[in-house]
Parts: sequence; structure tokens; C-alpha cells
Amino acid sequence: MKRGFLKKLVIPAMLCIMLLSITSLMAVKTVTTTTETDNDGELSVSKTIHVSNSGTEYFVSNDNEDSDVDEEIAEDTDNIQIKKKSAYMGVYTEELTVSQIRELEYKETFGVLITGVVKNSPSYKYGLIKDDIIMNVGSDKVTDKNAFLKIVSSHNAGDSVTIKVFRLGKEKEIPFVFGSKRTAITVNINSEKSFDEDFSNDSFDEPRKSKKSAGYGGGTWMPIWTMINMDDVNGLLTRLKFNKLDENGILLNGGGGKLPIGNGLFIGGMGAGYTIDRKTIVNILDLSTVDPSDLKSVSRRMIYNNYFWAVTLDKRVPITKNFITSIGFGIGTAGQSIEISQTGDTYNWDILENQLANLNNNYVNLSKSYIIVHPKLELMYRLNSWLAMRAEGGFVYGYSWHNNWKNSVCGDEYEVNGTDINTKYQGYTVSIGPWFGF
Repeated sequence: MKRGFLKKLVIPAMLCIMLLSITSLMAVKTVTTTTETDNDGELSVSKTIHVSNSGTEYFVSNDNEDSDVDEEIAEDTDNIQIKKKSAYMGVYTEELTVSQIRELEYKETFGVLITGVVKNSPSYKYGLIKDDIIMNVGSDKVTDKNAFLKIVSSHNAGDSVTIKVFRLGKEKEIPFVFGSKRTAITVNINSEKSFDEDFSNDSFDEPRKSKKSAGYGGGTWMPIWTMINMDDVNGLLTRLKFNKLDENGILLNGGGGKLPIGNGLFIGGMGAGYTIDRKTIVNILDLSTVDPSDLKSVSRRMIYNNYFWAVTLDKRVPITKNFITSIGFGIGTAGQSIEISQTGDTYNWDILENQLANLNNNYVNLSKSYIIVHPKLELMYRLNSWLAMRAEGGFVYGYSWHNNWKNSVCGDEYEVNGTDINTKYQGYTVSIGPWFGF
């Protein structure tokens, strides 16, 4: 009787144990995802995946009822593949930099820059283009890239919004409807990684091509070797017993800068000058005596000035990301002046009226002015975001509306009589140096 009772007790116990084992084997594993975004601003909606180890009962429960999540049966008990649809734009973006803000003439400090548009995407369809700055999506202000991704993730495929962009110096509003993009990932249920980590590695970014930029302007010190004809000036200096200036050219020093006005065009200005001061002692006829053979030593001083300045307009063409060339011209004025003073006697207040006619002291201030045109070609190589090296060659052509030089005395100008020498201001220019900006 006891044996029969035990037999009746053991059999149900064994059945219970077997049932618990089967239940354990069929236990459902649950993995919960969180909201993630990839670099394209795409959204993976929050969803929970329930996975049965039976190999036949894989299903997905979607916590966001507005998103499409398709169920797919995995081929084994460790892996499950999930497909998703989410709000999709089809743009590549990056944070704005100071140089980009200057280059694009953007007046604000918020937004994200479009660096590429996927062909046949919603952005392509609705007319978003490279170098647009996204300012607002609907009523949401795009402060930076993280804000942009969150704004996109708050929308669903099919949502209609108005996107405000900054393009070519103007703000533009574009009606936009989000599309959808289906992507697939495989999750390993037994992996030590979380589902979030696997999902965050799903990226649609393509390698971005290097951007060729015309730069954002800047300024610099400009040394300019100017090869104008010095024959007339040197002829006068030789007669006055001064050494000649360099016949191959003179080095003007100055500065210049330029700012972008759109389409690779830059407007700016430049100016440079050259000054040399020399002294000499010469023997001349003594005008204070009646004897024409008497000689007197006098001191002469010469100051020569040469300058030109111009308003410039250049067209820049980027060759590579760091190397650009430009062609342009300047329009302005130029001039030369020669100051000569001679001192050999002292002045006497009581007989000054007589000394003006007979003293060996004298002074002249000769000058000649021109209107110039300065065509030029420039090459520039960027070293970093704020420093570049430049080399420029050009030709300066000057026109003077009067042929002779002028002598200025007490604010009055007098034409210097004599041979019509018509000193020209023409020659090649070369400038090499740093450029602060790009």
C-alpha cells in the first residue's frame, strides 16, 4: 500500500519537473531599445523586442504607435533582425565654424550647415542644397547639431513642416514633408553588448568630400617690389650731387585687406609707400658776395616719396581645399615727390628782405600725381584656419593729367618750366608674404 502511494506521488512530481524545464526553455527574452539618432539625423523609435528561444515565436512590440516596425522571424535562436521606418531628411550636416559664418556672411551664431544632400531624398526633392544653414524646423529653433537631431527625432515620416534656411545672404522658408527610410540591423540576444550599442553603430553617413572654399577674406602687411622707370628722378638727383636710387625698382611697404561679397568675389583696399632721406655737402658759388669765383659749402637734404593706393576687386577660384588662386584689379592714385632743402647761411631778422635774394638757402617741393589701374594675379596656400602664404604679381599703369612736375610753396603750386619730361608711372609689381585670414 505504501509502495503504491509513493508511486502515485512520484509520477506527478516528475511531470511537474519536466513541465518547469520546458517552460524555462521557452522563456521569453526581452530587450528594450531607446531612442537613438545616427549622423544623418535619422530616428530609431523606442520599441521592445520579445524573443522566444523556441526558434519560432519571435515578435516585436512597438512602444511608439506612430512608427512602423516590421516583424521578421530570425533564422536561429540567438539573432533577430528588425526593420524600422522613421522621419528622414537625407542631408549631411555639421556644426558651424567661425570661418564658415564669415565666408557665408551669416549674421547669426546658431544653426547647422548642410554639407551634402542625398540624391532623390526628401531634401533633394524640396530643394535643400549644400551650404544651406538650417535655422528652424517648424517652430523649433536649431541651436546646434544635437538640437537638430532631437528635432528630427520628434517627427514621424509624413509630417509636414516649414524649414527656414539661410542661403546666399538671405533667409528662405521651404515647405517640407519628412520621408521614411527603412534600415535593417541584426541583434544578438546573447551578446554582452546592449541593444542600444548595436543600434547606435548603424550609420548612413558616407565619407564626406573635402570642401573647396574661396575663403572669408582677411588682411596683411604687404611688401611690394615696384619696378617703375627711375631715369627722370635719378637724372635730377645726380645733378644735385645725390646718389641714384635703385634703377631695378623700389620696395614699397603697406597693407591691405578684403572681404567677400558673394560668388567668390572679394572687395577690399590696399596702400603702400616708400620714403628715403639723404644728405650731402656740396660747394656752390657764394651768392652773398660779389666775387663770382668765391665758393661756399652748403648742406643739402633730399626726401623722396613714392606711394600708390587702390580699391580692389578680386575673383577667387579654389583649386584644392587649401590652395586658391585669384585674378583682379585695383583702381586708385599714385604719386612721387622730391623735397630738397639747401642751407648755407644764417638768417638775420633785420636784413631778411635782402637775404631772400642773396642767401644760399633754398627749398623746393616737387611732386607729380597719377591715376592708376593695377591688374594682378594672386596665389594663396592656407596653413591653418587663420594663416596663409600669398604671392602676387601685377602691373601698375599710371596716367597723369599734367606732364610737368609741380612745385608747392606755402600751399601754392607752380609748374616747373623746362623740358616736358612726362615722367611715367608704369611697371611690374611683385608681393610675397603672410595673409592673416583666408
